[in-house]
Amino acid sequence: MKPQRSFVLFVCLLAGCHSLPSAEDQIETHISATCHASWPCQLDLRGSTSFQWDALYAFKYNASKAEIENATRVSVANYEELTRYLVFEKDGKVVRIESEPTNVEHPIKNEVAFDMPDTSVYRVFSANTEFVVTQEHSEAGLYFLLKAK
Repeated sequence: MKPQRSFVLFVCLLAGCHSLPSAEDQIETHISATCHASWPCQLDLRGSTSFQWDALYAFKYNASKAEIENATRVSVANYEELTRYLVFEKDGKVVRIESEPTNVEHPIKNEVAFDMPDTSVYRVFSANTEFVVTQEHSEAGLYFLLKAK
């Protein structure tokens, strides 16, 4: 093994390398901690992630690459069809793009679903948007439905 790789491996083992939780996982944790199993509950998403943002674009699984890029004004590398996307902006600049696990037949366990009209493929929310959150059931398990007030 080359010295550089050995050093990186050593640092990873020492520091406990692991992937960071997704934004959706962080939001789910925020919802669970804030609502304390009291449904429905009201909250905003300020402070729900480990990074700063002031606008969230929530895209349905049927949003095309062109629709995501037109809405956010950035190129989406590694676009996957039939995948939900969350795009976060701070001061008009994209700070994070995530594709989220998706099942087109029903929400997955612990999914954070944003209520939007059937005719829309995305909605934009500010960090201080107030939501009414309910815990819903699907074939895969419990998930969270967020409706903007």
